[in-house]
Amino acid sequence: MSIYSTGFRLIFGMLDKIRSHSETAPEEVSVLKDITYKDNQQLDIYYPENIMDRYAVIINVHGGGWVYGDREVYRNYCMTLASMGFAVINYDYRLAPKYKYPAALEDLNDVLHFIKQHADCLKLDLTKLYGIGDSAGAQLLSQYTVMMTNTSYASKYEMKLPELEFKALALNCGIFDPIERISKTSRSPVLWYLKRLLNDYIGEDYLELRELLNFDVYVTTDFPPVFIANSVNDLLVGKQPMILRTFYRNHVPFVYREYGHRDVMSLHNFQLDLKRRTAQNCMIETLTFFHHQN
Repeated sequence: MSIYSTGFRLIFGMLDKIRSHSETAPEEVSVLKDITYKDNQQLDIYYPENIMDRYAVIINVHGGGWVYGDREVYRNYCMTLASMGFAVINYDYRLAPKYKYPAALEDLNDVLHFIKQHADCLKLDLTKLYGIGDSAGAQLLSQYTVMMTNTSYASKYEMKLPELEFKALALNCGIFDPIERISKTSRSPVLWYLKRLLNDYIGEDYLELRELLNFDVYVTTDFPPVFIANSVNDLLVGKQPMILRTFYRNHVPFVYREYGHRDVMSLHNFQLDLKRRTAQNCMIETLTFFHHQN
């Protein structure tokens, strides 16, 4: 474990513990817990109170700089999504630096294979499949979706993808161009730290993988509609990610929202703190966007 990943885990672990201390999970949600989807990797599934034959599905890809995060951190957020009428998949993936790129992508692929194989017994309607990712999770989710929608890009990986497609995505506080960011001449301490995390995630040859990690050139019109949310107070990511230009250029339908204009404490991954109005509004707008894709 590098000192950079250790420091990241300590800092964000403390912040998440403070945030979750006053959280209350919705009572009207049922849980299937600790389901093994591959080897020792597990997921939870949350269902709404209303019993249905099949449930629309949201897969949540957690953030954490590729080195931190788990199901417990996102439990309340995912259960709240489920209370709105979805079956929500909340899963763990292998973290760097112990597991290098593309382990996290492989785990997302395994989760999708698992839910496709068990969709009937889990009552999942995979014709209504949505994805939500934040921070590094937004990067992983969007990168994997490029694989799903561009066979040329997918051929660069030794993965067999399931025959599934996302109806829409929500990408919150995402880092979409990590290699491009750290390649710029800057004294930013954030970019300095991002470079160390990428070294933990990918290895010292991360610059050689620039084309794979900066996947925007592989985005096509087949990429699903996207809801993109950022906070104006996010010092880690900033505003208006460059990927918006990529979506616009390739005619990918998208909605971009900025939050936090009246709440300076709505910071990076603000959408998780559901006590705040900004997070509540973001969730409502996200799910409204999903419903409009049906």
